[in-house]
Amino acid sequence: MKTLLAIIALVCMGYTAEAQTVGRKQPKIALKDYSPNNDDGTITFEVDVRMADCISYIEIKNDAHKKPIHVDVTDRDYYLSEENGQDIMLRLPVGTLKELMKKKEKLATELTIFSKSGKPIYTNEVALSKYDLINGAGNTWR
Repeated sequence: MKTLLAIIALVCMGYTAEAQTVGRKQPKIALKDYSPNNDDGTITFEVDVRMADCISYIEIKNDAHKKPIHVDVTDRDYYLSEENGQDIMLRLPVGTLKELMKKKEKLATELTIFSKSGKPIYTNEVALSKYDLINGAGNTWR
């Protein structure tokens, strides 16, 4: 009987551990609505998630900002993948090119995704390049 309870407990813990999995595929960053006249546009972040409404906010830290950039996640930021219509994706604007990069051409950035419980569930260091974002060649986090 104890063995059966132990197996059930392990199986249940495995499901909760997978429930908040993010980033099984390569996260993406893209520059939308770029205006060459203003040299600005909206930077969006996209990542796959196991289930909707499991992420509270994302945090972006870099040398251009003294305080981390805090971006709240809402229900409207989730959608079904255009590729297969089954994967749940999170896409949200994280700021404008000028806000995020300031006047720097390249910027080392740390991205952290927090669950609804306030715990970090994904961390990745990112090398942002203004040139790559503008030319569309740098649409994935590296």
